[in-house]
Amino acid sequence: MGQGEFNWEVAQMPKSFEEALKRLETIVSKLETGGATLDESVAAFKEGIELVKYCSSRLDAAEQSVKQLVEEEGGGFRLEPFLAPKENAEPGE
Repeated sequence: MGQGEFNWEVAQMPKSFEEALKRLETIVSKLETGGATLDESVAAFKEGIELVKYCSSRLDAAEQSVKQLVEEEGGGFRLEPFLAPKENAEPGE
């Protein structure tokens, strides 16, 4: 592996979503300032892609675990999966 290349398998996986997001913000800032070499920028970009995948999978898992409390006709309540509103859907759909 050449200088500046990123090996995700060797790198430490983030311990949390927040840690991954903070690292991703650091990478974006580094890339925006333009102070890195081309190899460093490519390695940072690759790391960023993996962090985005990690964050996305954590968000998907969190979304699946979110439930909403729904009031039943008799005054009771039940939990059911939360369904995110569809994009471009009209209210009430």
